[in-house]
Amino acid sequence: MTPPIRIEDLPPHYQAQARAKLASEKPPIGGRGSDEPKSVVRSPKSQPTPSITVHATRKPRSPNDTEQRFRDTHILNELVHYEALTFRLPGGSRYTPDWIWWKNDKLHVAEVKDKHHHPSHNRSRTAFKECAAQFPNVIFHWAHWTGSEWKIEMFNNVG
Repeated sequence: MTPPIRIEDLPPHYQAQARAKLASEKPPIGGRGSDEPKSVVRSPKSQPTPSITVHATRKPRSPNDTEQRFRDTHILNELVHYEALTFRLPGGSRYTPDWIWWKNDKLHVAEVKDKHHHPSHNRSRTAFKECAAQFPNVIFHWAHWTGSEWKIEMFNNVG
């Protein structure tokens, strides 16, 4: 199990966004009558700008075999977190990548799919592309296991 991501783990501009959101919440997140942890960033559905939710404390989930294979073969020497962030997109949709990690001061996220196309595959691909368009400073990896090799597409990998 990977440790939870903290606000302090984010780059300064995301820290500022998270702290500003926490300060604007009424009542404060984690206050009396709330069962949400204090480090979760929430935004109202009507907010038109994208935001990020940090899952600081929630029931731990574990990766499936394909997700673990990707982690073991492609992000060996990095501190990675499994399903630790949720991106809130305009229109109210959400996207939670399988893996997140930092490399060269850039946030990387990965969505991992196996050779079987599940009913949620197309919705996931749409949310993934929408998220990549909304967060140009984040590097997105779409990793598909064909059964014998990885096919990896990268988005926002400029410079």
